[in-house]
Amino acid sequence: DKINIESEHGFTYSIELLVKCHRLNWNISEVPSNWVERSEGVSNFKISKWIKHYIKWYFYGLSTSWLNKKITSNCLK
Repeated sequence: DKINIESEHGFTYSIELLVKCHRLNWNISEVPSNWVERSEGVSNFKISKWIKHYIKWYFYGLSTSWLNKKITSNCLK
């Protein structure tokens, strides 16, 4: 509830949350899940449309680890 989510495309919110928690130096835990394969219908995962949004958060995360960038003011609510 404390992190401002900016993502509006695909599943980029999951990458955004991960890198923002890392930048805030919060603990990151893994929660086991069980994914059931699709039995009918077509996937709506459109990597070609969302790749630029994924890359944004990828480089945001790298800048935290390699460049020691500080927390931006819009990271928290």
